[in-house]
Amino acid sequence: MAAGSFGLEGCAVVAPAGGSAAAPAPGSLLAALQAALSSDGAAPGAAPGAAPGAAYRPAHAALVLGEIHDNPDHHRLRLEWLDALRARGLRFGVAMEQLDADRQPALDAACAQATPRQAREVAQAGGFRFDGWQWDFYEPVIAWALRHGLPLIAANLSGTDASRIARGQPHPMADAQPPGWSSADEAAQRREIADGHCGLLPPAALPPMARAQRARDAMMAEAVR
Repeated sequence: MAAGSFGLEGCAVVAPAGGSAAAPAPGSLLAALQAALSSDGAAPGAAPGAAPGAAYRPAHAALVLGEIHDNPDHHRLRLEWLDALRARGLRFGVAMEQLDADRQPALDAACAQATPRQAREVAQAGGFRFDGWQWDFYEPVIAWALRHGLPLIAANLSGTDASRIARGQPHPMADAQPPGWSSADEAAQRREIADGHCGLLPPAALPPMARAQRARDAMMAEAVR
């Protein structure tokens, strides 16, 4: 990974090589992206006619770029945003939740000799699940990172490890939770999982799914350190 910068993509992040100004104005990420890539091409706070992202001076180690996974506009806007940040001379890595952290050595080896045309082979090395993710949405960002020589970071817990944690089996991430995590937080997370599955999950499925999700979140946080 390049020193001083980091990027996570796909419920994702970008990390800057430096800068002291504030991050983009609060609000939904999509709104910020749309504003930054609006018709006049200027980012919030940029002078008229400035290039996309021109006003952005990253002040933190990571920038999260989220998505609704099947929304093509999110993927398109995010790739334009990444390109705009790179055009400003920033050097960062791209961490993806679609790639499994335990496959990082294989991913590194594949990236070391791959061309952008070999993005699929790189994704396979990183554990990308082609039966679960829509490949044509993610191929462009992997090819983009390869084209520009930027590191790809596998940021997710593997499905095997997540299932092990959900079943209550031993795992280093099994008891992961944010500092100060409370019973109210636990209840809120379970409600979000239930709502995200349209209320179709049996109540007994919620605690193990919440435990596995916290482990995934902890793995992703570790990846972007």
